[in-house]
Amino acid sequence: MVGRRWPGISRALARVRWPLAVLAALLVILACVLVIPQWLVRWELGAQVRTLSAADKAKAINDVRTTLLQGIGGAVLLLGAFYTYQQVQTSRRQLNLAEQGQITERFTRAIDQLGSDHLDLRLGGIYALERIARDSPDDHAAIGEILTAFIRTHAPWPPTLPGQYAATAPMDQVPELKRRAPDVQACLTVLGSGGFVYQSPWIEGRIELQWVDLRRAWLVKGSLETMPLR
Repeated sequence: MVGRRWPGISRALARVRWPLAVLAALLVILACVLVIPQWLVRWELGAQVRTLSAADKAKAINDVRTTLLQGIGGAVLLLGAFYTYQQVQTSRRQLNLAEQGQITERFTRAIDQLGSDHLDLRLGGIYALERIARDSPDDHAAIGEILTAFIRTHAPWPPTLPGQYAATAPMDQVPELKRRAPDVQACLTVLGSGGFVYQSPWIEGRIELQWVDLRRAWLVKGSLETMPLR
């Protein structure tokens, strides 16, 4: 029974936390204005306080009061700056989480498009992955591997898929890759923009394009060399 009361007590304390904090702050300010200055003057001067004139005593109390209020003002400024910093950090973390969630959603949608039976959707997925790679450098390696895996499965060598030209077909009779497999050419174009090959302390990253049918592919200005991630 006692255990059940704790959540209610905690909620009640949470509701009155800020009013109590404001009340405590007001009490401290009142003490600094009315009580503490007089006590400090009597403590510092001791018996000499009796020999002071009323004006000198009032001046001494006002000086102490001013010092205390300045200290309180400085403390309030520091607390305000700390609170602002905490709010900025919290907002930044929330923004990062939101961005990561958006990237994950975009990534999932692009993968779904990549597996579509419709060419236009596959092309959309490929270029969506390129955009994600630009926005999220940490995903470069994964996207590079996805695109190379797409090429390996959609343009194997020797040709084994329906619609692929035979390995013995004369080169002048084989259409350009962008005509016979636009999605495969799009993957090569994206990979050729650079940055998808990486180096790690354990594994040498590479774009694996062995045993793929790249006859008459368009690779002008393509860059498949190792590049550092930014």
